Amino acid sequence: VPTHALVIDFENVIPTNTYDHVIVDGFEFDYINNNGWAISNLSGVVNTLGNGTIFITCRDTSDSDCAITMTRVNGLPFYLSQFDGADARLGIGGRTIEVTGSHFGGGTVVETFTTVANTFTTYATTSMNNLVSVDFRGFGPGDDMIAFDNIHVASAVVPEPTSHCLLLLSLVAVNVRRKRPA
Repeated sequence: VPTHALVIDFENVIPTNTYDHVIVDGFEFDYINNNGWAISNLSGVVNTLGNGTIFITCRDTSDSDCAITMTRVNGLPFYLSQFDGADARLGIGGRTIEVTGSHFGGGTVVETFTTVANTFTTYATTSMNNLVSVDFRGFGPGDDMIAFDNIHVASAVVPEPTSHCLLLLSLVAVNVRRKRPA
């Protein structure tokens, strides 16, 4: 069951063009293959897109894909329920945003979305739960630049060790009671 919902909107981050990781609201955002990325707003590096707020973009001019990894700084699992995504440079729409979640304990899940020209679109995920990281990848023709904003995440409820011990002891007690001769 998710709790502690949070919307990462990048509003408290100074717009910058960087290859360095950025920590926002307890999550680290890191560009995967260093071809260029930014935290931006309408007056920043983006040519045709602007929602009037600060957002994160990735750009890749060498192999037509871009990717940002998002991880929780404290290492605890989280849920990703939705995010806003868009083409950020050419604004032509029809590009693919691929979201790959790495599950706590192993395994991955992938969901894909298609951008709409010149606008942020809210994309809801259906299976992005119990994650340790998420890769946001943009694919499309030419000079790619994909933007992300308003990323909705929530913490997973992780029972404390004391609760686990009490549950285990009660199960053992029930089993011992059942096995006694009458």
